[in-house]
Amino acid sequence: ECSHGYAGQFCDLNVCFGFFSNETSTACSGFGICSTPDQCSCDDDRAGLECEHSYCFGVLSNSSETCSGRGACIAPQDCICEDGHAGENCQYPLCFGLMANSSSVCNQMGLCVGPDNCVCNPFFGGVECELVECFGVLSNESSSCSSSGTCSSPNKCSCDSQHGGASCEFLFCFSILSNESTVCSSRGSCTSFNSCSCNEGYGGENCQYPICFGLLANDSSVCHQNGSCVAPQNCSCTTGFVDSQCQTPVCFGTPGNHSASCSAHGLCNSPDVCLCDPSFVGEDCSIPICFGKNATDSSTCHGFGTCVDSNNCSCSPFYHGDECQLVECFSFLSNDSSVCSSRGQCEAPNSCLCSDGYTGSECEINVCFGYLSNSSE
Repeated sequence: ECSHGYAGQFCDLNVCFGFFSNETSTACSGFGICSTPDQCSCDDDRAGLECEHSYCFGVLSNSSETCSGRGACIAPQDCICEDGHAGENCQYPLCFGLMANSSSVCNQMGLCVGPDNCVCNPFFGGVECELVECFGVLSNESSSCSSSGTCSSPNKCSCDSQHGGASCEFLFCFSILSNESTVCSSRGSCTSFNSCSCNEGYGGENCQYPICFGLLANDSSVCHQNGSCVAPQNCSCTTGFVDSQCQTPVCFGTPGNHSASCSAHGLCNSPDVCLCDPSFVGEDCSIPICFGKNATDSSTCHGFGTCVDSNNCSCSPFYHGDECQLVECFSFLSNDSSVCSSRGQCEAPNSCLCSDGYTGSECEINVCFGYLSNSSE
């Protein structure tokens, strides 16, 4: 009978944990030599009392650190990895099907630090770092690029045709951004694409026109068609017109709404064009008419006076009557029955034409058979 730990006909076999040393496939788990009873000399890549443990990359399979602590060492240098890890030593986590050491993992914009766990680089986000960030907002958010563009790279927005600015925060009004001082002709605010809210006193789609008294500067009727609207309520009148809306023509230096316009005897209808009252003529209505004749007519007032106003003659000395038609002879008018002593006609101042039989400056002397009544002969 063999001593404990030995076996065989001649007790020449060692027994290791119930297996004879010549049972090479089972003794020492088939990976070592049973050199003495219950003493295995393991192969280089095995360890354990019965050589039951493998080495995987320097760590025994029964260690919690084997296969990077993320798998099972089933044979020397042969790890079966847990879900979410890969690599010959299970040293790499998997992120969405790619190992952490892949150049494409996390969309090249982050680190795979755990199974399906990407830590993204600055300005990137999303579970796979597939989203870019523009000014603190990820590209998949509705407010990205002010909801008016596409976040194409970090802090780089590609704006739509109606917006501009770094984050597409500004509108365009007629090719000028809403934050520029010249937008809406510097006279309003750009409230939506190509839509200006004009300051008081300005109008037009781009606020390009001042308003004068309710009309845009480009209106054909502005400033009564007699000037240009150069600023709100400010008409620059053409020559010949005055007043705030250029509504008043000027005739010969006097505005048409002045009492002295057209010599106060007519209507200033247009620059230097007077429509005269019926009793006046002349381009400035300065010439009165006396009894059907212009004051410039030499025969007006019978040629013996001046027509100073409508039907108003200022008679020369010794002439009287509305039309200066009466001459004075020795204090009597020619139409007086006593003129020229009732014996002649007053033909010129103090000049009597005596009837037959009378003579004297006032026809006061009788003539008898050729002799004057005041004669001594």
